[in-house]
Amino acid sequence: MVAWNQAPFGRYYINTVVLVIIILVGQLVLSTLAAYAFARFKFRGSGIAFALVLLQLMVMPDVLIVENYRMIGKLNLLDTIPAIALPYLASAFGIFLLRQTFKSVPQELVEAARVEGAGPNGEPLYAASWYREPYEDELRGYLSTASGPGWALIACRTVPNFRVEDCIAIDEWPERSNLARAVLAASWQFRVRPPIFRGQPQVGQWVRIRIDYGLRKK
Repeated sequence: MVAWNQAPFGRYYINTVVLVIIILVGQLVLSTLAAYAFARFKFRGSGIAFALVLLQLMVMPDVLIVENYRMIGKLNLLDTIPAIALPYLASAFGIFLLRQTFKSVPQELVEAARVEGAGPNGEPLYAASWYREPYEDELRGYLSTASGPGWALIACRTVPNFRVEDCIAIDEWPERSNLARAVLAASWQFRVRPPIFRGQPQVGQWVRIRIDYGLRKK
């Protein structure tokens, strides 16, 4: 007890907990958002921006002590817990690790979990993710009966072995081009991944499939 009374250790403990919570929440939010943006969105200068983030890993923290002190002083935060936490709210290493994690998840799985509307009876209608996209030769015989160029949109129920059935037409362009009817006739050979929900494939759910027809009927 004598040693415990030599300093306000209780206050030290509380300050440490508060500091860790502030830094943890800040890095979790900022690093996750930044990493997702770098992994999933393509924008002008994204490569340069990510290189600048990685460049921070090469800067020794000691080099920034004086500049950080001046900035904290301008914010009137000297001798406060936020003053200690602010320089560590964003982590270049955390952004790098989370970016690599996001990029390891196939984009097809992300799209398979996106709801695109409602099915025939009000069920969720998910964006289709191809297990094997049909070849042009497989579609040409069906699409040759339609007028193109254009597109057709159909909804199908997923079944085992990446197959679909019970397909219905949703829309087509141009109107009365028979593209939707042609795609429905060809749907027996479509191989589509079932939607993903909480990491599990949802066989039996409905997916939306779009086929673009770029060849004019001769």
